[in-house]
Amino acid sequence: MSDDELEFFDYLKIVGDNWVAALLGFLVVFGLVLIFTMTTPPVYETSSMIMVSGGDQISSVLGKIAPKVDLETQTYLIMSPVIMSPVYTTQGVDGYKVNTEILKDSNVIEITVQAYDPEKAMAIANLIARSYVNYSSEEKVLEAQDVSNFITEQISFYEFELNEMTKAHLEFLNQSMNINSTTTIDDRIAHEALVREMSAKQKIYDYLLNRREEASIMAQEKSADVKIIGYAEYPVEPSKPNVPLYIAIGFILALGAGIGLAVFSQQIREQYSGKKKSKIW
Repeated sequence: MSDDELEFFDYLKIVGDNWVAALLGFLVVFGLVLIFTMTTPPVYETSSMIMVSGGDQISSVLGKIAPKVDLETQTYLIMSPVIMSPVYTTQGVDGYKVNTEILKDSNVIEITVQAYDPEKAMAIANLIARSYVNYSSEEKVLEAQDVSNFITEQISFYEFELNEMTKAHLEFLNQSMNINSTTTIDDRIAHEALVREMSAKQKIYDYLLNRREEASIMAQEKSADVKIIGYAEYPVEPSKPNVPLYIAIGFILALGAGIGLAVFSQQIREQYSGKKKSKIW
């Protein structure tokens, strides 16, 4: 008897004839699934959400086009020891799982934490979000301070040059006003070029002064280009195991195991009875 020749009612008959084997297979498999489901510790899941701003104020201070924020890089940064350090210190390194995901068509990063303790899952998700925001804020302040220092150096350079040009300008004026002045046309042309250069550098100097003030203000600010838009909440129900799903799958597997064992038992019986008949003949 091959499996291809068996019809539905044939299977029912085989199961009926070998109900003990079928029941045994069903109970063993279903019992194992139940034991696995009930002994698996519950896992709780919760998420916090962070929005990453696309603007870059530091670039605007320097008069540059702000680069596009690489969200993929930010997800790796969130998982780095720099951001995770507060979590490792307070919550340890075991008993939880962290995952980051960029929400589709947005600049929002979702930080998902799974843990056996629901309170721990909530605490870790919020701690990571705060750590990332604090890190971004500190980096922004340090970058603004570097920009301010760079602009200050440029201001000192232009200030020195303007002072030297002013001296040369005053000397020319004093000389030209002298009765015994010996200034030539070339001297006047050179002076006009000096005045134009002084005017251009004075504009750059004034521009740098304004930019330094902006950078100084930014260096004192505590706001970052990222902010928390959703704090993790206390997960009431576990996300794993999915008991109804596990039981449904277990029932199907157990049913298949029972039928399979019944068919196997039927084949053994037929082989045994066939050998017995051949011995009689």
